[in-house]
Amino acid sequence: MPFSVIPVKEIREDFFFRFCDDRDIRGLVASVRASGVITPVPVLVSDTDPPYVPVAGFSRLRAVKETGLEEVPVRLLSAALPAAEHFYNEVRIHTAANEISVIGKARILAILHRLDHHDALLHRFADLLGIPNQPPVREELSVLLDLQQSVREYISGNGLSLKQCRMFTGMDPALQDRWMAVAAGLHMRAVELAEVMQLTADIAGRGKIPAAAVLESGEITAILESPDMNGSQKRRHLKKCLLELRYPELTSILQRLRSLVRESAPPACVAVDWDATLEEPGIAVSARLKTAEDLEAAAGWLRRPGLMPVLRDMLKEI
Repeated sequence: MPFSVIPVKEIREDFFFRFCDDRDIRGLVASVRASGVITPVPVLVSDTDPPYVPVAGFSRLRAVKETGLEEVPVRLLSAALPAAEHFYNEVRIHTAANEISVIGKARILAILHRLDHHDALLHRFADLLGIPNQPPVREELSVLLDLQQSVREYISGNGLSLKQCRMFTGMDPALQDRWMAVAAGLHMRAVELAEVMQLTADIAGRGKIPAAAVLESGEITAILESPDMNGSQKRRHLKKCLLELRYPELTSILQRLRSLVRESAPPACVAVDWDATLEEPGIAVSARLKTAEDLEAAAGWLRRPGLMPVLRDMLKEI
């Protein structure tokens, strides 16, 4: 296929550019500034104005515009095939060497939809992208392109599935960005994020308040902004706090358990623990024995007549 250098202004500047995240082109901009465009952009010659229609290389074109270059190398595609067929070939080459995120798949389908003769290729694109060729699935993918950039980057960066992406559907844009700030600050995986988002939504629904108000409450803010906790500790405390807000009775149960531990008066070498979220049933009794005195203290505590009733009470609470 012949190569050429053409003015950038002769390439159609339309919907293709909308689907390029800023993160996608940051490195490309620096590269283009330093070395120019190394890989030509595949284009078709059409009877439109401007006359050149790109079928791939949209991030490269965006980077070219960012750098202010006036010309760009292109690869002229054969007019014997429709644009959708050329686009399929470009995507096939890309998927052979790269795994495409759900955001990438959504972009590909959105671009395909704007090309002539795309209906005949839908099933082939679906097979190529590993998705069911069903209208509801395509519609669900298209919705992802309306999410905030921070969310799209999180989805792509963490390899979320289409099902996992549903937690962002219908969410206010400002709240999307707020959750992304929380996820970044606490290094939250998708499963953890979905859990705390659901708890927050439940609390907001019960209190008839916006979810953002829950996140901005004093208790939550104190955890998120604490300089004394690392990401893991913040995640644990955040979940515990949200559970207590979601299930008010949880606080009283935990207080009762702590009271029972004090009543049992374990020696310093004995620890009585439980899952603070009460999701895992049971209690854990452990001993750290360093001396013979520790052994005697632990054994004496276990032989105490009043211990078994206290432990039974604890198990009832849990």
